[in-house]
Amino acid sequence: MIPIAKPYLTQEDAQAAYDTILTGWITQGPRVAEFEENFAKYTGAKYAVAVSNCTTGLHLAMIVAGIKDGDEVICPSMSYIATANSIKYVGAKPVFAEINPETYNLDIHDVKKRITPRTKAILLVHQIGMPADISVFRALCDEHQLILIEDAACAIGCSYQGKKIGSHSDLVCFSFHPRKVISTGDGGMVTTNNEAFYNRMKLLRQHGMSINDRVRHSSSKIMFEDHVEVGYNYRMTDIQAAVGIKQLAKLDWIIEERRKVAKRYENELGDIPFIRLPRARRLLHQLAILFHLSKTGMSGEAE
Repeated sequence: MIPIAKPYLTQEDAQAAYDTILTGWITQGPRVAEFEENFAKYTGAKYAVAVSNCTTGLHLAMIVAGIKDGDEVICPSMSYIATANSIKYVGAKPVFAEINPETYNLDIHDVKKRITPRTKAILLVHQIGMPADISVFRALCDEHQLILIEDAACAIGCSYQGKKIGSHSDLVCFSFHPRKVISTGDGGMVTTNNEAFYNRMKLLRQHGMSINDRVRHSSSKIMFEDHVEVGYNYRMTDIQAAVGIKQLAKLDWIIEERRKVAKRYENELGDIPFIRLPRARRLLHQLAILFHLSKTGMSGEAE
């Protein structure tokens, strides 16, 4: 039996969960805060908000982005159902656009055709960890005054134009499901550079409470929280976060190990004519050229 995916979980990860359980603080608390800080630092984003999974992260992203009933959000025709579901959660309509068969990511030309007066956002999926061309979609969003949201469920540790995925946009959602690059059993993270988005997502993930549990229970005085808006129970536990801290610390090593496996598949399957492999190397080469041209002020088109 060859599993579809196997998480890189070790005794060190198990020990981190065990030690956290013994502290008595097992819900959202200090380990979650530490995981968020480490994750923001790793990706280069200003802020990170831990959530129960990537789908709930996408839901919160839709809310803070102002997507609502009657709006349209363009998303890829090939993705897991959670991508479209997150749009439906807020009453909006998923508008499916075609993908580029070489990269599996949204085809910019087809996306342009699907923009209407009701379009409010583009949900850009980095499919199977292949970074989409963020700059091209950012320019399109700026032109039409749309919000760009990244579904980076599979893209933890990937880079685009010399920066880690998670730092390019104001709403980038990650997954820690066992099939992803790193895992906390389940769980997710949203990175943002927008302070208003950050504060509201923290509020929404914990029932709209004005004071979180960590602050309330750490206080020497009695504190009474307000519930300032309808929120959700989208919290990550400290047990999960403790595992996530250990997983994040070895993320670069995990990626290198996965690349070795991918190279083996490439070598064994590359000469079979009816199998089309992902064009990862060509895409990365193109992005490197474009990044070099932008830094030098030259213009040109990568082949």
